Amino acid sequence: MFKKISLKKFAFLLSLLFPLISMAQFVQEAPVAKGEIQKNYFNTYSSILSVILSMVFIGSFVGLFIGAIRLLSAGGNEKVLSQGRAAVLYSIIAFLVSLLGYVILNVIKQYLL
Repeated sequence: MFKKISLKKFAFLLSLLFPLISMAQFVQEAPVAKGEIQKNYFNTYSSILSVILSMVFIGSFVGLFIGAIRLLSAGGNEKVLSQGRAAVLYSIIAFLVSLLGYVILNVIKQYLL
């Protein structure tokens, strides 16, 4: 019913398909409207900013933890106590900045684009 095809013939016939596969990557893309390009740039920048804001968010909790340890282990030493208070204060500020940045980024993404 079926003829037996040698391995050489099969490899040759299969190699005839390679130009079709390689030409598939040269399909021209459809033209994009100018507003869509700006949205694509904003999506790229917003994802980068989201990563940066998440790092600041995590760093604020690490700083809060370090500041709390300094406050608890100060033992009446005013220098260590003031360093602990400063670390807690800066951590709270970093937390608020990252939270505000995340909210602003999502508001722009939802309502302005």
